[in-house]
Amino acid sequence: GTSADCEVPTQFQEIFELYASIDPTTVFVHSSGRNVYIRISKRGSTAAAAFWPRLLQDAADQKRRKNISVDWTLWKDEEDIAEEAEEEEFAAIGPLKAFTMSNGVNVNGGGDPDVVAKMLNGGGY
Repeated sequence: GTSADCEVPTQFQEIFELYASIDPTTVFVHSSGRNVYIRISKRGSTAAAAFWPRLLQDAADQKRRKNISVDWTLWKDEEDIAEEAEEEEFAAIGPLKAFTMSNGVNVNGGGDPDVVAKMLNGGGY
């Protein structure tokens, strides 16, 4: 037969034993040309779960699979994750309505931001 007679497979399967568990609800797969992009998120929030020394469970398997790479532009380290959690925590509080400074001055939201900034910087009023 000719190459026109050959069927080209349209489905492929590859099994990877990842270093640890992932959150299956966050998996995103996108194929583009010869590449398949897979975005995963680690499962767990403990320090041990947060750090993986490599992507795959078996270090030798990781070395053999030269076609697997990490997109470092999307990489998040422990500091990035902590900063995001802190930002989410502050966002959950909502807009600042009122607070009492350590010197006992009560500041209500909606005031002049220059006055508030001067008070926070020790200028007093």
